[in-house]
Amino acid sequence: MRLGFEMFHMMIFVLVMPVSVWARGDQDREVERVEGIYQVPVPDGNQDESLIVAADFPVTYKITRQTGRPLKISYDLPETLTGLPNDVELRQVDEEANVWQGLKAEEIQCAEDLAELACTIRYTGLDVDASLAGAAIEKAFAGTNQLDARMETMRRFQSEPIGVVRIPWNVQKP
Repeated sequence: MRLGFEMFHMMIFVLVMPVSVWARGDQDREVERVEGIYQVPVPDGNQDESLIVAADFPVTYKITRQTGRPLKISYDLPETLTGLPNDVELRQVDEEANVWQGLKAEEIQCAEDLAELACTIRYTGLDVDASLAGAAIEKAFAGTNQLDARMETMRRFQSEPIGVVRIPWNVQKP
């Protein structure tokens, strides 16, 4: 019976040890989820209130800070815009000049103040299916006064994939 007890302790040690090593390597890493807005720009001069309202999408941004590494922001583009999943990742490559790079991002221009980080992004290489996006809009907005404006926003985004990431610094700013 004694041998079984010792074997049990060895099994626990073997199972726990890899988790401890993994955790030690990530001690300087902080991951935070922040609720923000993803916005499709409304054409200049267009004051149609329904298009302005339909241009905003709630998005959860994942912000990763790690000592010695650039700030990273990850998010999923709303499927009511693209129809298919599109994971986007942005990395701050120069903190002083506020320069960012990202997968699926052709051009990124960011500005920040004490309240928020706002980045205008021109995308390239997105996975898009207009019929699936339309179906997602139908499902989410059927019977509302936003249906037509959301469809127009989706068509505009798919023809010119530009959007604005808006992340509130409602937590300690990096």
